[in-house]
Amino acid sequence: MTKHLEYKVSYWTTLPQYKQQAGCVTRRYSDFEWLWKMLRSSMDGVIVPALPHKTLMVGRCRLTLSKPVLKAHMASALEATI
Repeated sequence: MTKHLEYKVSYWTTLPQYKQQAGCVTRRYSDFEWLWKMLRSSMDGVIVPALPHKTLMVGRCRLTLSKPVLKAHMASALEATI
């Protein structure tokens, strides 16, 4: 059992320079934090929404961020940069 959540990210492209047109990778919350910081610092004039809060452990209860919420958030952030 791990002490962190991993998020499954599916991707696809039609750009010819990539060998695979689609795939899937797993990422940790810290990867999304890094992406957010990079987008924010490199996209002048573009509003990059803040990330949802991280998963918290309270006693034996896990308060988790739902994957659909994170998926929708990242999709809107990426759409804003295109």
